[in-house]
Amino acid sequence: MLILSISKDKVEDEMTIVLRAQSYAIAFVIGVMYALIMHYIDYGVSSALKPEAQVFKNLGDFQVLLFMLMIQLMFYHNLKRYR
Repeated sequence: MLILSISKDKVEDEMTIVLRAQSYAIAFVIGVMYALIMHYIDYGVSSALKPEAQVFKNLGDFQVLLFMLMIQLMFYHNLKRYR
């Protein structure tokens, strides 16, 4: 996914560079929100399903990075399609 994210298009102009930068910014903001909120959602769901003592689970770096790359690719292709 990282290779797809940083690879160039056939026609690389200023507009695609701006769209790529916007998609990276959107992916960063959504990734930070995901990393902050996912702990509480996971804790709430696990405590609702299993009411014994629950602890916060560590959210892996790879999971957050993969999520951010998926969001970036999705937004880049949507922004490029609707420009």
